[in-house]
Amino acid sequence: MDFQNIVMRLNEFWSKQGCCIVAADDTEKGAGTFSHHTFLRSLGPEPCQIAHIDPSRRPKDGRYGENPNRLQLFHQYQVLLKPAPENIIQLYLDSLESIGLSQKDHDIRFVQDDWESPTLGAWGLGWEVWCDGMEITQFTYFQSVAGIDMESIPVEIAYGLERLSMFINHKSSIYDVPFGGVYSYRDLYHLREVQASRYNLEEASSELWFNLFELYSKEVKRLIEKNLPIPAYDFVNKASHAFNMLDARGFISVTERQSYILKVRELAALTAKEYLDLRKKMGFPLLKYQKQITPRHTFDTVVHHGMGSCEDFLLEVFTEDLPAHYVPNLSQELEKHFKEFFQSVKASHADLESYSTHRRLALIVRELKTTTEPCETGKKGPSIVALYSPSNEPTPVANAFFSSIHKNVPTLEELQKGLDSTLWIEGGYVFHKKTIEAQDIATLLQQEIPKILSKLKTPKSMRWNASNIPFARPVRGLICLYGDKNIPIEFAEVHSQKITWGHRQRMHKPIAIGHVREYLEKLEQHCVILDPSKRKQMILSALPEGATGIERLIGELIYLSEYPEVGFVQFDPNFLKLPPQLIELEMIVHQRYLPIYRHNKITNEACVILDAPTKEHILENNGRVLRARLSDGAFFFEEDKKLGLLKMTEKLDKVVFQKELGTYKNKIDRMVKIAERFHSLIGENFSSVVEAIELCKGDLNSNVVGEFPELQGLMGSMYAKLIPVSSDTSDAICEHYQPQMESDPLPSTKTAQIVSLIDKLDNIIAFSTVNLLATSSKDPYAQRRQALSIVKLLQKLCWDVNMDSMIEQLLAIYKDTPFKQKNRQEPVHLIRSRLKTLLLEASYTKEEVEALIAASELNIMKIFKTADELKKLRQDPLAFKEWLEIYRRVKGQAVDHKRLVEPNHFVTPQEKELFSLLKTLPHEPLLIELLDLKPKIDALFDHVHINDPDRSLKENRQQMLWASSQLFEKRLNPTPLLGLL
Repeated sequence: MDFQNIVMRLNEFWSKQGCCIVAADDTEKGAGTFSHHTFLRSLGPEPCQIAHIDPSRRPKDGRYGENPNRLQLFHQYQVLLKPAPENIIQLYLDSLESIGLSQKDHDIRFVQDDWESPTLGAWGLGWEVWCDGMEITQFTYFQSVAGIDMESIPVEIAYGLERLSMFINHKSSIYDVPFGGVYSYRDLYHLREVQASRYNLEEASSELWFNLFELYSKEVKRLIEKNLPIPAYDFVNKASHAFNMLDARGFISVTERQSYILKVRELAALTAKEYLDLRKKMGFPLLKYQKQITPRHTFDTVVHHGMGSCEDFLLEVFTEDLPAHYVPNLSQELEKHFKEFFQSVKASHADLESYSTHRRLALIVRELKTTTEPCETGKKGPSIVALYSPSNEPTPVANAFFSSIHKNVPTLEELQKGLDSTLWIEGGYVFHKKTIEAQDIATLLQQEIPKILSKLKTPKSMRWNASNIPFARPVRGLICLYGDKNIPIEFAEVHSQKITWGHRQRMHKPIAIGHVREYLEKLEQHCVILDPSKRKQMILSALPEGATGIERLIGELIYLSEYPEVGFVQFDPNFLKLPPQLIELEMIVHQRYLPIYRHNKITNEACVILDAPTKEHILENNGRVLRARLSDGAFFFEEDKKLGLLKMTEKLDKVVFQKELGTYKNKIDRMVKIAERFHSLIGENFSSVVEAIELCKGDLNSNVVGEFPELQGLMGSMYAKLIPVSSDTSDAICEHYQPQMESDPLPSTKTAQIVSLIDKLDNIIAFSTVNLLATSSKDPYAQRRQALSIVKLLQKLCWDVNMDSMIEQLLAIYKDTPFKQKNRQEPVHLIRSRLKTLLLEASYTKEEVEALIAASELNIMKIFKTADELKKLRQDPLAFKEWLEIYRRVKGQAVDHKRLVEPNHFVTPQEKELFSLLKTLPHEPLLIELLDLKPKIDALFDHVHINDPDRSLKENRQQMLWASSQLFEKRLNPTPLLGLL
């Protein structure tokens, strides 16, 4: 089936479903979601059923016509249905059948995609739909567009027409697909791809596109002021395209991208609000096409079993495909809430079994008794003082309380005599005993289950129908079965019945469940393995030795299939020339495939976990997808090698680090200057440090890092070796981002540790100068984490440096801004606060930590050394107490008169002996060495009057005590420790 026939069949299919087939917009857009038909019509309450083909442009995705399925101009078939119909999944699968993709013949998966369009301020939940490993469709229930919550939930289906046509025509390259008539896709589009890729990635003018972005942005705002939201939206798309062009050329850094995205989002929001206001003024004219809501279902009567008997109970929540990592927690939460409920109502039962897949949550309660146990509960009421006035008259509180327990108000005397056995006084309060009779468990379950389902929370939940009840994904079926009796319940407009469904690909048919005991067996007969541990074993037992990535993927793979099978695919061994880390990421991140290693080397094989039979054509298609992915990686890698790290680094003067802080070239210049300030500490590593700094950000301009940001540093080190540089330099480039998370190891070499330290120091100082500060609620630039890394690195390097005074010196490197002076203490505050965190985590007491971080110098090496000394000192409680007593006595009489101690003013031997001892102590004595002062200090206070009437004697003695106290305060402030005496 050629390309145009696929479009024609989809037009025919959706037309029969009531969709209006419209023409595409004539403005550039990054995806079909940016179309007027989708973005604007998703707003407000008006219904919409529209379908159309829509060309989309993503300049960064250009591959010069060399990649078989990656294009800068591609086509989506866009469907918007508002409100979303209940049978939308089946409609979508039927639409695939109409173009020759049957779910019986292919492994069709709905893989979680928390879709978000930052530039449109839009988000929704749904899936990437995969066919034999290749993403063919984006399927999304919109939740918010332009920051406006959806009034009527639309579903967007965006088919990838190029990829679909490759599958249907069994082609490995889009250019080999017949387009229509006598033409192939290559005839019509290949030259355009080559030329557009060259323009987008090499020739596009930064001046032109920066100017166009500003002009388009201004035009949007001008048109909004003129109440013209529809033409304004054309310019929103043009501004978005200008941003995409700048991004493709690498003119905008990762840091600065966010500010441009926010600008486009602001424009989109202005336009959406104006459009919505316009439709409201028009009275939402399309509401006349809204379908009438069917009357609410009325509950059947609960059918009871015999009193006192036991039956098994089953709850199944049948959903559209749940995100794999949500399922275990949902299953655990469901079980937890049921246990709490049964305990609260005194319901007797045997085992409670939880089962789950990505399409259903199930709970079986064995031998659940039909009635609860009768029980008594005691309720504490108000105090006697509150219930009765001084004249023993009932108060309004008494009237309210006794009314709530359905009792007449007794007199205080009646209450004291205990005439009502359900009421008594204890500790000045009234208590009420209530007897709860045995209750019918089926009736209680009918009331409680909707409440329990409402309590099930996930990181993201969604609305999908008029009930507006949020859940992880739409609920499409409920079984609430007690023995062989249905307990009628409703949740999110879904009503319980004795029906579930078999495996989507293998046995997609309804299954009637007559009794709870049939459930597990019938589902397994219909190829649904409900037990996650059994599915896990099915996968693990079929994996070969050397399969890698299991720990990372197994938790997801278990919940991506209801009947998993393991297959194997191969790829061209030439791809093994790529870095193994790149091959792994292409497999694991993009495809959920498991690479296979043999003899510690990656092979040209991979494991594929399917939710369909391992048919030859399905494995062949998966292999084709993997080869395309690796072709993409190879293209990136080869293009990067052609350019070289030196050229990538030269281009950093065009990449904005942050608008007010300049480019990455400016950042590197600052880092070199910081290195120069640390020259004496760096020592013989200085030349390697500077070389690594000058090259360490170059790979940000590489294609591989653009696709896999987690490889930054690693790719830079690989490209550096091609220059070549020393292994010390390449290792530093590789590791200078470490540690990124708190649990990450530090860089392994001294050069790498220094470059990492300098990089992070520049970040926290630079951001403070432009007022980008971490707050208690947000830290978008991860400054707290970087400050923690700085502390760890300084500790590792053992640098004897006061960071307080050093940062003061480093500030001279940064250009003057209004915030440079205002925030000059912010970097020190960040480092000090992370140091405090690290010390507390190391089990130092709060008092010890306060003493350590209040040291006169923020010298990390000395503070950790002092911390060790303090720990040793505290192991001897008596010695520690004496140490504190010395400090307390000295500090109490010490006064700094801003002068030296004068030995010629000594008149007692005790003064002379203390002074002599002070002169023998090191400049920064160990804490334990200060215990040597005790006998001399005691003798001084026992025999010498400090506050002598002779002023010169008094001040000299106070000055000597001040000098003594400074020895204690050299590396910590003992004052917080005094409370431990």
